[in-house]
Amino acid sequence: NVISSSSSTLSDYCARLPLNIQLGRTISITNNSGVTARIFPSAAGGKINGIVDGHFDVPSNNLMYTFTCYEN
Repeated sequence: NVISSSSSTLSDYCARLPLNIQLGRTISITNNSGVTARIFPSAAGGKINGIVDGHFDVPSNNLMYTFTCYEN
């Protein structure tokens, strides 16, 4: 998944991980939009980096960030 300048703006910069992901599956995100993208868990009560209902900021640096499902 690539976040580009046409899909991320200062007022539209958030996304949720997919809801139907299976244990062990991964989602990779590359951000080249020029704006930091904020990624949230797929559902309320989900965790990112061990923080319930937390988020991860993917910087606009053209690097791939991979999220792995470890519990469903």
